[in-house]
Amino acid sequence: MNSPAEESTVVLEPDYTISTFEAFLRLAVWGVLVYGAPDVLSCTSRTDEEPLSELSGLPSWVPDWTRLDNDMPFTRYESCNIPQKEALFVCDDPVIHHGLNLEVPALHIDSIVQVGSRSQFKKTPFGKLWEEGDDEPSKVILRIHKWSDETARAMHDALAWIYDCERLASLTRTEQASPRDGLGKYWRTLTAGMNSKGEAVSEDFDRHFQIYADFLQACINVHDLGGSDLVVPRSRINTVGRVEAALHMWSSKRRFAMTRNGLTALVPNQTQKGDIVVAVANSKVPHVLRPRSDGTYMVVGEAYLENIHDNKLLGGDNKVGSTGNGKYFRLS
Repeated sequence: MNSPAEESTVVLEPDYTISTFEAFLRLAVWGVLVYGAPDVLSCTSRTDEEPLSELSGLPSWVPDWTRLDNDMPFTRYESCNIPQKEALFVCDDPVIHHGLNLEVPALHIDSIVQVGSRSQFKKTPFGKLWEEGDDEPSKVILRIHKWSDETARAMHDALAWIYDCERLASLTRTEQASPRDGLGKYWRTLTAGMNSKGEAVSEDFDRHFQIYADFLQACINVHDLGGSDLVVPRSRINTVGRVEAALHMWSSKRRFAMTRNGLTALVPNQTQKGDIVVAVANSKVPHVLRPRSDGTYMVVGEAYLENIHDNKLLGGDNKVGSTGNGKYFRLS
């Protein structure tokens, strides 16, 4: 396998005589040929569960379909604005397959220095928590005294997780960090700049995010004081619902992280300090790799990196042609 140009001659047919290991490997090779390495690498995030015995030793660049940690990759959404529809790094050099290894041209653009806690976010079952206002259709009544401890705990956990992400975002920047326009922009990373449908959100979405955080805090305060009715505008419930849907889609199965260049990121759950962030040739989103002792790299999965273009991580030459600072990364 040397070039996606061969895709017209590549046919994937069922073969019930081969092992699961071989089937997954062939599917990945076919996917790289037909769709390109980035799409395949975006499906590689795995759970912490032990692999099936027959899948032991499966290369990290081959999706393990028995233990996917995230079935909603960014690249699934054509309208996704991360941060634009162009590839981060355009390169015509071929992807090379050697047995169980895959070599891809890529740019090393950043490294992970801090990883937040696993997301504690859960959607609030609003349909069960509020009632219509009899006299004011534009408002709803939250019967907080009827809420279960589980509901209150879910709100506590969600708000604590948001505050933890805010804490990470406020850490002192390195000397290499690019200037930012305020710490409040971490909401854009938590939502990957998109709504639940994969459409880019407007710049005033930070106001909606603040409404959501304030709403959680108000509900928690009332519940902790013994609970009572809380009357809120229906529009606020709608706003909270939109923010929750975006967080559930993009953050619930990822972790918030900080990079060496002082940027915020959404990364796979298995990401660790010291992992590197690369722009694989012809990919629209960055990927996280982990250096191995033998010089190869383990694929952790795809990522969202804040303002990747605005922070000059990709030089002009790198975006439009030759490998520039890029090199081949051997994935194992």
